[in-house]
Amino acid sequence: METLKIETLSVGAARIVEERNDHFITHGFDEDHDKANNNEELKYAAIFLLNPEKYKAVYPKWWSNDWKEKFLSLSPKERIIKAGALLAAEYDRLEAEERINTVLQQHGPVEHETKDGGLVQEMRDNLNEKKEEIPDSPGPQDTVQQ
Repeated sequence: METLKIETLSVGAARIVEERNDHFITHGFDEDHDKANNNEELKYAAIFLLNPEKYKAVYPKWWSNDWKEKFLSLSPKERIIKAGALLAAEYDRLEAEERINTVLQQHGPVEHETKDGGLVQEMRDNLNEKKEEIPDSPGPQDTVQQ
């Protein structure tokens, strides 16, 4: 994923873009990493950052306590920057999920290598599991054979 350019952004927006770029460059938190947070952990971590006293219960349970302590040590402005970058990561995760859904709907099961050597099959399985959780969503068990 390319890093974003910040020349024409406001200071706050530019800081969020810099932080999101830092996810990729410094931490290696790419699209595959974002995909692992498929229970809205990125969104809830952002909510926690915006008001840690009020929303301490929404901090993702499986995330490191070291990160939590680091987040708590930040100034309010720094927490807003981190929260904005986490929300951007959640947006990117949702966009990637939609792209995969679109490909699957248009082309059916197709295996494609990802950059880490994994297969889209894992993503497809995750999406199918989510569909089974939605009561009104037709799944493979609902198809009628004639």
